[in-house]
Amino acid sequence: MIYALILPIIKMAIRFYFRKINVIGNENYPKKGAAVLIVNHPSALLDPLVVAITAGRQLHYIAAAEYFGSKFSSWLFKKQFNMIPVYRPDSGASEKVSNNHMFQHCFETLANDGVIIIFPEGTSETEKKLRKLKTGVVRMVLGAEKYTNKHIPIIPVGINYTNPHRFQSDVLLSVGAPMYIDHGIKAEDKEGVISQTLLVEEKLRNEVIHIEDEQLETTIQRVEQIFAKQLQQDLGITNDELERKFTMTKDVIKAVAHFESTSPDSTTSIYKKMDRYYEIIKEIPMNGRLLNHIHSKNNFIEYGKIGLLFPVFLIGFLFNFIPFYFSGEFFKNKFLHRIKTTDKEHQIRPVFGGSIAFGIGTIFFVIWYLLLGVSTLLLYTWWASIIVLIVAYWSAQFSLYYLGVLRNIQEKLKFNKIKLNHSAKINELLLLRAEIIIELKSFADNFLKLSKKQF
Repeated sequence: MIYALILPIIKMAIRFYFRKINVIGNENYPKKGAAVLIVNHPSALLDPLVVAITAGRQLHYIAAAEYFGSKFSSWLFKKQFNMIPVYRPDSGASEKVSNNHMFQHCFETLANDGVIIIFPEGTSETEKKLRKLKTGVVRMVLGAEKYTNKHIPIIPVGINYTNPHRFQSDVLLSVGAPMYIDHGIKAEDKEGVISQTLLVEEKLRNEVIHIEDEQLETTIQRVEQIFAKQLQQDLGITNDELERKFTMTKDVIKAVAHFESTSPDSTTSIYKKMDRYYEIIKEIPMNGRLLNHIHSKNNFIEYGKIGLLFPVFLIGFLFNFIPFYFSGEFFKNKFLHRIKTTDKEHQIRPVFGGSIAFGIGTIFFVIWYLLLGVSTLLLYTWWASIIVLIVAYWSAQFSLYYLGVLRNIQEKLKFNKIKLNHSAKINELLLLRAEIIIELKSFADNFLKLSKKQF
């Protein structure tokens, strides 16, 4: 009951928090019947929410038993939010929690054609990497198939954030094709379970941006910033072709990792140029993102839109400034310092930063919208109250879009100003960028020949 009431609110809040939510392979989500969704875990509480609003079905969540606590919270999580407690030996949870009970609950859920979501990495860490999976998924599915006498599909879902802890960032979900466990394997067969878990891990890794070597992460980020947009244009990939963009990013990572490991000497020249490239950006100083406006021209239609649509933006600003401002201040004053501190006793793990910010914002906005609705209802009528709430939410979404367009214009103007004041350095920067792109294209072509594939 509560799940059904809260989900629409969560859906609106999530779509407000993220600038874009894109899904590749949406057709792979199960439309009916039992299924197990396996998902990577880069951002704590945000992860189950972004899957919940895109899956199209009510989900059952496997969650750490230590969060269930009191009788009330246990009732709330189990009965209202479809959560199934799992005992983790290293968590400090009560010894009374039984994983046999967890497995039985899962079997019954799947027998009733339910969909279970599980994060088989075990813990949450914000990194562009899939960690080693626990064997519980395979053991659960094997037990469920024996209990239900039917095949249970496992569906890998990769969550790929630009930055889950930053408001108005982007998220891409990649939903893979269903896979099935080898039915010759038994739950008691440890080696068989491990081998099947490795196959499941490989399937999930295919759906995420995975950088195995942490030392390469900065290099790959630089390559993407300089080269990805150019490569996208060369390959004729539009911004709407999400799957091709996703595949391209993964192949760039593979190419960098390949040449770094097989012929590190060949990358020395390009790395020196990239170091100089980012030195110039610091010297000017400027944000590397401004280089996206190199070929941009003044768009007077865009300026006209900003002027004409300002009244609509103002409506959204007036309706939503109070909860936006006070939720931000509350987060900064009460939580931000605890996320950044090194004091282990009072520290909040950084991985929870985005989840806490989202939760605080949602609570403040829900309370504010309730006050708006009730006030309008008391002063006018019920239909006026509904209109006010619709206008408030829609205008808030529009205001965010408006600010994005405004920021784009400001960046163009800022870049043009930098170009005038630092023309020599900008020219050096552009020459370096052209040289780097030529070398990177050569690496990409060689990698394609070696791998005998196309982006």
